[in-house]
Amino acid sequence: MAGAWPHHGQLHVTADGVVISAENHAGYGRVVVVDHGFGITTWYAHLSSFSTITGSRMKRGQVIGYCGISGRSTGPHVHYEVRMNNAPVNPWRYMKSTPAGD
Repeated sequence: MAGAWPHHGQLHVTADGVVISAENHAGYGRVVVVDHGFGITTWYAHLSSFSTITGSRMKRGQVIGYCGISGRSTGPHVHYEVRMNNAPVNPWRYMKSTPAGD
């Protein structure tokens, strides 16, 4: 899932987990991958910079990085992906309804 986002805007982790990767990727540019257990990971790609490192424990809502144009990207946006056992799945089924601004 990709969406427009302000360049250098904060990105927040969507659920508690452990950062298993925060590095450069050929296509995704700067990407952070968070393991949430039970085979579920979330990917945050095309970042301008990281605010975490591999091995960090994250709580839902913590800043994980900043929106950018890294990798194969033509403008600032966020590529957000949910994977189950490393296979991409529809992220909408994992999104929790939250009040605006949460």
